[in-house]
Amino acid sequence: MPESFYKIERNPFSKAPDPENLYLTDEIEEAIARLEHAALQREIAVLTGDIGVGKTTATRVLVDRLDDEVEIVWILNPRLTPNQLLHQIAIRLGVDPVPRNRVELLDAVQERIFAAWSNGKPVVLLIDEAQMLPFPDTIEELRLLTNIQMDQENLIGVLLVGQPELSRRLLHPRLRPLAQRIGIRFHLGPLDTEQVSDYVHSRIASVGRKKAMFDDGAIAAIAENSNGIPRVVNNICANAILEGYVRQQDPITRDIVLDVSTDLGLVA
Repeated sequence: MPESFYKIERNPFSKAPDPENLYLTDEIEEAIARLEHAALQREIAVLTGDIGVGKTTATRVLVDRLDDEVEIVWILNPRLTPNQLLHQIAIRLGVDPVPRNRVELLDAVQERIFAAWSNGKPVVLLIDEAQMLPFPDTIEELRLLTNIQMDQENLIGVLLVGQPELSRRLLHPRLRPLAQRIGIRFHLGPLDTEQVSDYVHSRIASVGRKKAMFDDGAIAAIAENSNGIPRVVNNICANAILEGYVRQQDPITRDIVLDVSTDLGLVA
């Protein structure tokens, strides 16, 4: 098995997020810090980035850090009508029974938000893949929720996380009232070559290997063919480890990385 050949405890490039094997770049740490500030101040914040750059990692770390400070309502599938959004928020806030009437539903959500604020653990709405929010009604519902205030103090924070399309959508004139309330915007970019190298070596070290598994040429090829996207880096490395095992090659070389990158459709 590759683990025995390379003397590692487990696959260091698993597709499933590993909370014990997180590599947080300075940029991801800054994104988390900005979102944390917005949550604690109950502002509206927007985090964007291409697929696979680390938005999920950032939000998972953020939720863990805020666990004792705020009550997170995490919406993972935002393809919801305004009523469905309110219904999901009500369920996650423990409203029981959930009213069917829209007015009563909104009242119940507002009461729960006020109660959470009064108890010192205010509600923060975290919406993942926010670029999929139905336009414009559901997005407008978000704006209305942010109107909930007490003595000019916001009672709820809203964190929108999504692909770059989210920023473009927020430029629409009909969304200007919401866009004007956004206090923090941050865009996560890809890793540079040095960061790719640090990322790969960090992952490998976390599974018990002390020496490099990929030589310098392999690292350069990983950075080039992944375009610095961590999710693609994982895919290339996982396949390169299997191919390296088949060839009994240690460390893994540039030609192995190029071959698997071609197989993955990353090289023409």
